[in-house]
Amino acid sequence: MDHFDGNGQFCDKGFAYEPAIFYGDDQERDIAERVKQNILQEYPSWLEADLKIRILERPRFWIAEEYHQDYYIKNPGSYGYYKNACGRSKRLKDVWGESVYQCYHDIDVGCESLENVTNADGTLVEAEVNRKGADEPEASLLPQKYWIFIGASVGGVCLVFIGIYILRKKNGNYEK
Repeated sequence: MDHFDGNGQFCDKGFAYEPAIFYGDDQERDIAERVKQNILQEYPSWLEADLKIRILERPRFWIAEEYHQDYYIKNPGSYGYYKNACGRSKRLKDVWGESVYQCYHDIDVGCESLENVTNADGTLVEAEVNRKGADEPEASLLPQKYWIFIGASVGGVCLVFIGIYILRKKNGNYEK
């Protein structure tokens, strides 16, 4: 999360992408406030006025459509393109530092702070990182849903055309 950008995250802008911590009751709100203060202590060069994280009462959340679920696993080339084009990895490294980035994004890196966590019931449990086992996506040249076609010459006249077709993936194949 880029908590310095109050307008959204990376290429995604607007209310739905603003950094926020949601609470369900007074106890959770107090915990959120303490976590924010702990982060400021851990990163003394950050000023509270620069943090754009709002602490809000939890609204009703809706489950996203199926094509949004595990998007980074189902569409690694498109997600890799987005991640690269938006500068997501670079920005997260700039904000949090290389070691913290690697802790959350590289399954082979051990992270002391993530060995154990306390769950909602107050039980100490082993933390799970990358529990779906997703590989780091490689960026495709363009998102997979866009295909570009360029024509050649006809009768000595060079015709160049570019058509962008939006395709949908069905049973492993792309269709118009």
